[in-house]
Amino acid sequence: MTRKHTRSLIQLGLVGVVAGVLLVAACRGPGTQTVEITASDYAFQNVPATVGVGTKFTVVNRSAAELHEVVALRIPDSETRPVAQLLQLPEAEQRTIVEEPSFVIIAPPNADGMAVLGDGTFTEPGRYALVCFIPTGADPQAYMAAAQQSSEGPPQVPGGPPHVAHGMFAEVRVQ
Repeated sequence: MTRKHTRSLIQLGLVGVVAGVLLVAACRGPGTQTVEITASDYAFQNVPATVGVGTKFTVVNRSAAELHEVVALRIPDSETRPVAQLLQLPEAEQRTIVEEPSFVIIAPPNADGMAVLGDGTFTEPGRYALVCFIPTGADPQAYMAAAQQSSEGPPQVPGGPPHVAHGMFAEVRVQ
């Protein structure tokens, strides 16, 4: 093999390495990050207005007594009303607007959350409502036990209005 051929092979190899690095970077994209949001009584903190596709949300609950959850609901592109306005609609109408949750993370009092649907990652672009439907005053242990036994929908446990009624919701745009 001549020196010219060797140099060409090395150059080809370097081009391949650079292309591979660029491909990995492109696949990871700008949204491959983890964002920790905080749940408290009755609000979400540290929710960015915009994140990239692939961003993963984790939750820490700063409440001493209340269980909290983050239910991520994708809002259709054709829907322009703010989340606060959508939440004022009758429940039957709300169900015609949003799809199944993209993910659900439940966080016991003073603890980190655990994903019970999905893993907290936004997999497609769009506008999302983040909502907590846990009943006010629900016993965290009873709720968690009922959630483990419930195969369809949220567990039915005693308590007051859902936390969303107290303003526990947020909105995030995924690009």
